[in-house]
Amino acid sequence: MVLRLADSHPNSIEEQDRLDAANLYETLTEEVIPMFFERDANGVPRRWVQRIPPCDETLVPQFNTWRMVQDYTQKYYVPR
Repeated sequence: MVLRLADSHPNSIEEQDRLDAANLYETLTEEVIPMFFERDANGVPRRWVQRIPPCDETLVPQFNTWRMVQDYTQKYYVPR
């Protein structure tokens, strides 16, 4: 997915929130939702399903219980 609006970094948190929300809304309405609801004759969202393996490959190593436990252990339980 590509963010179409400028990926700037304004000094104002409120302006950054506004830009982030606009980018998210545009991505959802222009890409995610149409891709999810575009179904084949069997009702399968083929393009949506094709996105699952790459997401698993990139997200699972970053967001899993093992990594979370290691982070908490190092940050909060191991004395420094």
